[in-house]
Amino acid sequence: MSAPEIPHPGKPAECYGSASTRYLRQLLPVGTQVTLVSDPTQDDVDSYARWLRYVEAGGRDIGRAQIRSGAAAARDSSDPVSRHAAYLQVEDQARERGAGMWTACR
Repeated sequence: MSAPEIPHPGKPAECYGSASTRYLRQLLPVGTQVTLVSDPTQDDVDSYARWLRYVEAGGRDIGRAQIRSGAAAARDSSDPVSRHAAYLQVEDQARERGAGMWTACR
């Protein structure tokens, strides 16, 4: 799953980055208890030393929720994650509905 970037030093914001961040804060308000789930098909960390985990809260896949709302996309990768096919299906539905960034960032 890949969400649009918000601005950080040396990089401008990507289209829908701020809206995506706001939606994530709605899904996971401060203090929300989450479960981090590893993917057995992936390494523990990426090339930037970031932990690679699915985030779940109350049994809900937060990445999938973001993709469904149009606040993120299924990550394009030569080494797809185990949830890739499901994420692509949800992304296709979000694109068809024109959800979130699929309308805002044309």
